Amino acid sequence: MPEINFSIRIVDEDGDPRKYINVFVHYSDFTHDEESTDDDGWVSFERNTVFNHSVTIDELIVDGDVIDKNISVEDGDTLSFTVGYDGDNDEDNDEDDSDD
Repeated sequence: MPEINFSIRIVDEDGDPRKYINVFVHYSDFTHDEESTDDDGWVSFERNTVFNHSVTIDELIVDGDVIDKNISVEDGDTLSFTVGYDGDNDEDNDEDDSDD
């Protein structure tokens, strides 16, 4: 049975990784996978297929929002998506917003 491995990276508008957010993949065969991104914004999936050397993602849902549809992926593919800014990833922001 062929195995398809693919990875998805989620970044914010500044290109910084979106850490620990939920990525839900709904496949055309009515199955799904769900994982959270790692420290670098990556999440990897592994699918067994019967006849194909690719799988179709009907919907890619990140942090509760559908960000893409009808994506065909083959073994070894990497995808990258920009998803809204997450202030928690801005560890270098030491600005003081007080009106002292």
